[in-house]
Amino acid sequence: MDAGQLAQLEVFCNSLYNATSEAERAQAHQTLLPLVQNPQCMPQLQYVLAHTSSAHALIFSATGLMKLITSHWTSVSDNQKEEMRNFLLDYLAKNGPDLYRSAPMGVSPVVRLLCRVIKLAWLEGPQHQNVTDRVSEFLKSSPLHWVLGLEIYTDLTTDMQPSIGPSMSRYRRTALSFRDTALPTIFTIGIQTPLPLSHRVSFKRCAYKLTSSVFFPDSELLLHTAITHKI
Repeated sequence: MDAGQLAQLEVFCNSLYNATSEAERAQAHQTLLPLVQNPQCMPQLQYVLAHTSSAHALIFSATGLMKLITSHWTSVSDNQKEEMRNFLLDYLAKNGPDLYRSAPMGVSPVVRLLCRVIKLAWLEGPQHQNVTDRVSEFLKSSPLHWVLGLEIYTDLTTDMQPSIGPSMSRYRRTALSFRDTALPTIFTIGIQTPLPLSHRVSFKRCAYKLTSSVFFPDSELLLHTAITHKI
């Protein structure tokens, strides 16, 4: 994909999310749909995510990539997995604060994509489990980086909760590993961070739900006690 193709795609994305007529939206949908159905289009979507200045194109590329990696994870090479995770972390570190200011609706799709990559790769090696080390860099930076780091933790904890489906057994193992390695650090940060009460309650409930969902009574009791007495 080159700059001209990117500009054309941005026009279609704007029509998809902000069309003035159903015919315009239908044409944009028909044009863009193949990009989110073919796993070979992942490099193109990542190019869009990396280079676009359009919030609509950013949302489209992030949600499209999330759909493709979730459906075709086994087709993604080990190098692609690691490169995508590092790319997303670097992208958010570099662009996240500006996105919060100029296009806040574009932040969450990118964060959710990052969290899904981390979740799917979690059991594939310790190199995919150093999320707290990477996010700690956000927490040491600007206030908006701090907010971004907490959003990553909240969305990751939510996504780690096992769901019913063909991969339920794998997701449960992932949740157990995440609970035993990263969650204690994440939960401690959530308790200590001076957030508004409603945000802290939401954050802690995510951690509590994850612990409850993997049937670990001792941690469930500890988390419940912390939620009750620390908020």
